[in-house]
Amino acid sequence: MGGGLFRYIYCIIFWWISLPLDGWTQSSEADVFNQLKATSSDTVKLRLYNTLSRLYWAKKDTHQLKTYTLAALRVADTTQQSMQLGQTFHNACHYYRLKTLYPKAIEYAQKARAVFQSIAYTKGVGNVYNTLGEMYQDQGKYTKAIDCHFNALRIAEKSKNAQMISASLSNIAAIYETIEQYDKALEYFEKALKIDQKRKAIESIGLTQVNIAQVYYHQKKYAQAKKYARWSIQNARKAKVPLIEGVALKFLAMLQSFAQDTLNATANFEKSHQLMSTQDQAPEYVALLLQMSRHYLQYKQLEKAKKYGKIALTKSLRIGTKKETKGIYKVLSSIYEQQGKLAQALEYQKKYAAYKDSLLTIKANNKLIQHELEYMYSKKEAKIKSDNHRQINQQSIYLYIISFGLLTVSLFSFFLLKSSRKQNTLNQELKEQQQELKAVNKHLQQKQTEIESNNQELKFLNHRLKSGESVITKAYDQLQTRNKQIKNNIRAAFTIQQAMLPPVALVRQLLPEHFIIYQPKDIVSGDFYWINEIEGKIIVIFADCTGHGVQGAFMSLIGHNLLDKLILQQRNTDPASILTQLNEQVLTALHQQDARSIDGMDIGILVLGKTTEGQKQLVYAGAKRPLYYLRPNNHEEIQVLKGVRKSIGGTQAKNKSFVNHQLALPTGSMLYMGTDGLADQHDYQRKKLGSLRLRNILTELHTLPIEEQETSLFALIQRHMLNTEQRDDILWIGIRV
Repeated sequence: MGGGLFRYIYCIIFWWISLPLDGWTQSSEADVFNQLKATSSDTVKLRLYNTLSRLYWAKKDTHQLKTYTLAALRVADTTQQSMQLGQTFHNACHYYRLKTLYPKAIEYAQKARAVFQSIAYTKGVGNVYNTLGEMYQDQGKYTKAIDCHFNALRIAEKSKNAQMISASLSNIAAIYETIEQYDKALEYFEKALKIDQKRKAIESIGLTQVNIAQVYYHQKKYAQAKKYARWSIQNARKAKVPLIEGVALKFLAMLQSFAQDTLNATANFEKSHQLMSTQDQAPEYVALLLQMSRHYLQYKQLEKAKKYGKIALTKSLRIGTKKETKGIYKVLSSIYEQQGKLAQALEYQKKYAAYKDSLLTIKANNKLIQHELEYMYSKKEAKIKSDNHRQINQQSIYLYIISFGLLTVSLFSFFLLKSSRKQNTLNQELKEQQQELKAVNKHLQQKQTEIESNNQELKFLNHRLKSGESVITKAYDQLQTRNKQIKNNIRAAFTIQQAMLPPVALVRQLLPEHFIIYQPKDIVSGDFYWINEIEGKIIVIFADCTGHGVQGAFMSLIGHNLLDKLILQQRNTDPASILTQLNEQVLTALHQQDARSIDGMDIGILVLGKTTEGQKQLVYAGAKRPLYYLRPNNHEEIQVLKGVRKSIGGTQAKNKSFVNHQLALPTGSMLYMGTDGLADQHDYQRKKLGSLRLRNILTELHTLPIEEQETSLFALIQRHMLNTEQRDDILWIGIRV
């Protein structure tokens, strides 16, 4: 279904709604709260409550939005029509919409519209029409939705507000896309794009371009689709809008997957997932997860496909995106069928069959066609009336001039004849329009008969499916509750672990040319890295803790905290000394002197000193982890500084000591370091990548720009893991000194 997979309209809606109404100021929360404390005027309080309501609506904070909307309703004078009263009703509409209480939301929207109309505030009326259109669209009532958006468009055109015109055109286009009227969708998206380009609104241009790419995809015009997707990515990066970039990358990945460009498709899907997982746009995230599940299903990576499909289903059911839910049921049914789990496959196939949106779309499509024809007919009729009025005025002028002579009468007769022919032409066009409307109405009646017949069949199928629905639903709800509790706990641990890693800005400042590939096996990781500057020395640490997932994550927290103590508090910058003290403190923290515990970590510590006469001074010490390096313009084998064969913690040989390796390298040299997850990764034939092959690959890559090294190494990892599961956490760091 068009528009079902890619919910770009939500971005447009958010952009439109976030436009400030007149009288609403961009104040900070602290400023508004200070003003509230200082005032006793209900009029001032109402304005400030509305300001806070708009602020929390933009943040989708339902609780705070309710608090200040209700406060505004308490102090508002409903007997006096004002802009602030209209905004109060509009904010109440936003609250009930977030709660999906659409009848109540529509009631307050209509109250807001009435207030704005009474005070002749046309921009406010247009905003309310747009909100009503969005709510009707949320409910699948496309005829009412497009009627509201056309009303908003008329108001925007009358006020010559280019931003509002563009938003209304995009919303109308999105509805046509949803009902598979792709030519109409493309027409309105292109109108919106021209306006955005004239305004030089980079963010809006990027959004509209990815919408156009989607329409071309549905029309199977893949070259044009890819071109617009790439343009959208460029503009999203210029505007620094991660959500639009993520959506465009997702769409580019879909095109690459369709073209069987597996490596680039996988890489772009993962980049899109990284950008969109942090954004508060659940419908778009669900659409991405669904496409990733389809991608991995296509290439027989069934566990990954099932993983993303399950996550997508949970979120889709929570937010109520019916089209995505239907698609997810179909994918999960196929996955279980290929795994030989026929009972689960049948269960999801039944749920997929229960969705009957296709017939509803046909019905909405017919109504929308009729609606637009009526709209175009009304514009044409208005134009004809305007032309007739102008011609009558011309005729009056000619009659007045006839008194001046026969020459004037002849000239008047000539123009009258020309005008009469034009009138006949216009009348003929009007008759043809009426005939076309009659033909369309007849076609709609035939379609209505087909729809009624199909509805009877659907009722019969629905009766059969409901018989086993209650038992399945109860068991499913119990599993969902348990699964949600576990995932919430793991996500909390993931947030803590992400906060532990060094900030991206700090790493870029200390290491201008570097890359870090950090790919946990599970949500949380046993690998971590630590980067900071102490007394003019840059310290880079990478570690592989025992185990992975939750077990490894706990060990990584212990290691990170001990490193903070040894380096930041005790100011220790000697790698071998840091490893020795870290080993002692891990033994103490885990009581390993008395218990036979093997928990610990393999770790490497690199200290980068000053650059003198083009030579970078460095010191390295490792516990079972090596450091690889290559000098610039050197085509010889990669060099290795080996670590001591002794881990941190656990039952280790006490007679082995950690050793520093000192080295001076010319600027431009490459350093590589990382955990064993990359070299130990199996391919689908259970063959490891191996340290030797990894070293050869690094030798080939080291002369490339650092970004191309990262992309090539990431693609290598994805290609090696094709049709198999990741067996361990992966961490790999490259630095050009």
